[in-house]
Amino acid sequence: MFAWGDNAYGQIGNNRTGGDITTPATVSGMPTAKQVAAGADFSLALMTNGKV
Repeated sequence: MFAWGDNAYGQIGNNRTGGDITTPATVSGMPTAKQVAAGADFSLALMTNGKV
């Protein structure tokens, strides 16, 4: 899974904080994501084991 955008508080999930991420970055710990939903201020992942 990849993410980009504002990363002021580590929202991207790439184990870093600060600045805007303009190039897609790999999200750590998401090898079994089955579905993803995202909006202006949130992102969620449904894992294959049913956890969100």
